[in-house]
Amino acid sequence: MRGTLTPEIEAAIAAQEDSGSSYVQCDPQLVEMAVLAVVRGAPMEREYQDAREACYEIEDTEARECAFAALNQEWFTRLRLAAPVLNALKDCPNVSARTARCILAPSFCARDECAELYGHASNPSAGQPTLTIRLRPESFARSDYVTRLLRHELMHISDMLEPAFGYDPSAAQFLTSDGVPTVIRDRYRVLWDTYIDGRLHHEGHRAGSSHEQRRTEFCLVFRMLESLAIAAFDTVFAATALTHRQLIDFSRHPKSILEPHAAVR
Repeated sequence: MRGTLTPEIEAAIAAQEDSGSSYVQCDPQLVEMAVLAVVRGAPMEREYQDAREACYEIEDTEARECAFAALNQEWFTRLRLAAPVLNALKDCPNVSARTARCILAPSFCARDECAELYGHASNPSAGQPTLTIRLRPESFARSDYVTRLLRHELMHISDMLEPAFGYDPSAAQFLTSDGVPTVIRDRYRVLWDTYIDGRLHHEGHRAGSSHEQRRTEFCLVFRMLESLAIAAFDTVFAATALTHRQLIDFSRHPKSILEPHAAVR
């Protein structure tokens, strides 16, 4: 859930700091691509294309580029394309309260759609971290999909920012003493996803993956539990107050999931 800021995102952050604009800043390239994806084949496409053609008639290069940017932002707002993102953030108020800004940036394949945290709240001297949400342009035409995706992704961010969860971004915990990756990372990922989807389910929200899909994945990764895998899944899915340390311990010692009082409820 952590990464390196691209020059485009760095520029967006700098622009926001200079302008004092709102918490959410959308990359201009994503704004344009999202609008194009949503209007393509729709009744309003002709109207949008006519407006674009008018921008091409502006002779001054800088003025023309500003006109394109203004047009795309106008349509992005008119089509309410940011609504699923804003609603998801509203449902996770601790995320916006504990981050300095949210940057919407483009993703070009489904597996890279996510929410990421740059900087961490465990280092107060560095200031509040930046939240970056990456989405494919065509996803903006599927508001239900974006809502489900971001509910899950922002729950990850919420946990990372919650002191009681005790998130540790260190990669060493997933490596052997010789620096070789272990199975702990994959087990941890599945446990955390299960814990998140369980809480979303109990809150009455539809998670990104169905209960059956999540259970199948869990049983595959924890197949060493054999007939106890489903009971272990149910324990994690029902938990309401797990910590990073517990998830790491469960990853290292899967049978401990079923020990009495192992999962805080």
